[in-house]
Amino acid sequence: MNELEKLHDIHLPQAVTFWPPAIGWWILFSLAALLLIAAYLFWRYHYQPMRYKRQALKTLEHIQFQHPRMTDQQYADTIARLIRQTALARHPELASLQGSQWRDFLAENIPQDIADKLAIDRYRPAFSIDRERLYLATKQWIRGLT
Repeated sequence: MNELEKLHDIHLPQAVTFWPPAIGWWILFSLAALLLIAAYLFWRYHYQPMRYKRQALKTLEHIQFQHPRMTDQQYADTIARLIRQTALARHPELASLQGSQWRDFLAENIPQDIADKLAIDRYRPAFSIDRERLYLATKQWIRGLT
């Protein structure tokens, strides 16, 4: 008998299957799921609730761009309206504040003289205000809202 005839055919191993994946894939899928959950929670509890602040800052920039065409009275009215809308977006219970109560609320976060001008003095006929200072105080106030 020939030596070659004693050899058996080569037996190939079974083909590698897709399922179940190796442990590395399970770890990768788990990390991806955790990352998606963390991103959703960040969006839900941090980014989305602060949308009113981002919108208020955009509106403030638009007002600042338009201000050369406005009188001091119109500028102060527009800023006061923006501040009130922004405050109400976060704290709806402030809707009842008017006059000196509203001024006191504003004075907690912006300089007293600006709070006076926005809450009370802007209704007087001879009205003037430092627009740049009002803009900066409003911007700081919006960023500081919680």
